[in-house]
Amino acid sequence: MKKALIALCAVFVLFCFRIDYLGERIRTHGADSLHIVDRVGIWLFNIPMALGGLVIGAPEAAAETLWLAVPKKPNTVYKIDSDFPLKSERIQNMVKNYSGGRVPIGPVRRDDLRATLALGGGGLRCDKEHCTIKVHIKYSKHAADVLFINEAIFAGLQDLGWLHPYWVEYKFVR
Repeated sequence: MKKALIALCAVFVLFCFRIDYLGERIRTHGADSLHIVDRVGIWLFNIPMALGGLVIGAPEAAAETLWLAVPKKPNTVYKIDSDFPLKSERIQNMVKNYSGGRVPIGPVRRDDLRATLALGGGGLRCDKEHCTIKVHIKYSKHAADVLFINEAIFAGLQDLGWLHPYWVEYKFVR
C-alpha cells in the first residue's frame, strides 16, 4: 500500500510538470490534439484540484469543481440558498453599498480565496430583502494562472465534452 501511494504521488508530481506543456498545446493546436492518456490524466487531475479547494478552506469551489465532471444539460442553473458569500467582508461591503444593477464580483483574489474562487466572474444583484450572486462555472483557456494552475487544460476537456459547465446562483438574505 505504501509503495502504491508513493508511486501515485510520483505520477502526480510528474503530471504537474506536464500541465504547462498541455495547456500550451491546447492553446496552439486545440483540444483534439490531446492523446487519450493526457485527456484521462487531466480529467483525473480535477479530483485533486477539488481536494485542494477543501485544504485551502474553499469547500464551495471544491464542490463546483467536482460538479463539472457530472454530465448535465447546457446552461443548467442550480439555485443554492446559502449565506456563505456573506462570510467575505468584501461581499458584505458590496451588499451594504449596493445601488442597483449587476455588480461584478471580479477575479480571484488571494486575500479572499474562499469567496472569489467560488464566486469570481459572477455578479451580485439585490432587492430589498434578498441578494443573489450568479456565476458561470466553467474553465477558460485564457484565464490567468491562479495558484499556479493552467486552466487551459480543463477548458480543453470542456471543448471535448469531458467537463460540463453550468450556472450556480447563490441566494441569501440581505
